[in-house]
Amino acid sequence: KDDALHKDLTRQMEAAAAETRFEQAAVMRDRIQALNTVRERQKIISTEETDQDIIGLVRQGPDACIQLFFIRRGRLLGRESFFFDRLVGESDGEVLSAFVRQFYARSVVPAPELLLSTEIAESPLVLEGLRARRGGRVELHAPQLGRRRELVEMAEENAALALQSHL
Repeated sequence: KDDALHKDLTRQMEAAAAETRFEQAAVMRDRIQALNTVRERQKIISTEETDQDIIGLVRQGPDACIQLFFIRRGRLLGRESFFFDRLVGESDGEVLSAFVRQFYARSVVPAPELLLSTEIAESPLVLEGLRARRGGRVELHAPQLGRRRELVEMAEENAALALQSHL
């Protein structure tokens, strides 16, 4: 809702300046600058105003990193890295399944769409838990082509960099 907020703050600043309330106009100007700073940090990922959580997994030997991107209204609002060591015998799908179940069991509400590096184990059971947590529709996708796959690859590249730095 930052566009509406920007317009409202600009209107307030102009009204204050027109009424020679320059201190109030300066406060509004500072708020507009702060809003612009926040907007610049939010990388626009998509022209569609979609909400997605993108989960990329990379492994190096027994170590792994999962990078989670939070996309809201087409903008990257945040990301987190999670590191795992001594992963032996678990498939990527099993690791992702366990991660998704544990991460969203906390007070985190999933986006309506989760994009994953690979298909997860026990996906009907995981979906049931995610939908209950969200209180609505949730879809899991492991895209192979297209824009969605590019987003997953971006998460995987970030995970690879984070894991390299971590090791």
